[in-house]
Amino acid sequence: MFLSTNWLLNVSLILNRYEHSTGREAVLEMLRAIIVKIPDRIQEQSQTIFMHLVICLANDQDNKVRSMAGVAIKLLAENMKKFGSLTSVIEYSFSWYRGEKQHLWSSAAQVLGLLVEVMGNSF
Repeated sequence: MFLSTNWLLNVSLILNRYEHSTGREAVLEMLRAIIVKIPDRIQEQSQTIFMHLVICLANDQDNKVRSMAGVAIKLLAENMKKFGSLTSVIEYSFSWYRGEKQHLWSSAAQVLGLLVEVMGNSF
């Protein structure tokens, strides 16, 4: 199965191209399927995908799209945990939360909550 690295790296651009939420939902559903079915194929781009999903979670106007982005973040985080690459996104999230840019605090807290759910007692 051919999986375009460019497609994965441009998730944010693809999500923003759809004016209607149903298009963004379809992209997130496809991304969820990729994360679940072929997790090793996305490992190289996982941090970039994570950032795009956080942007979607923080900025999308549609509740369902934001909810789907949260689910995708959790699945991606579980995948990253298996491959031992979750530490960096935890550090990013903490830096946003502790940073001076107040507009990032709410999104950072939401992402940290998702990461706590994935990490469980090992957080």
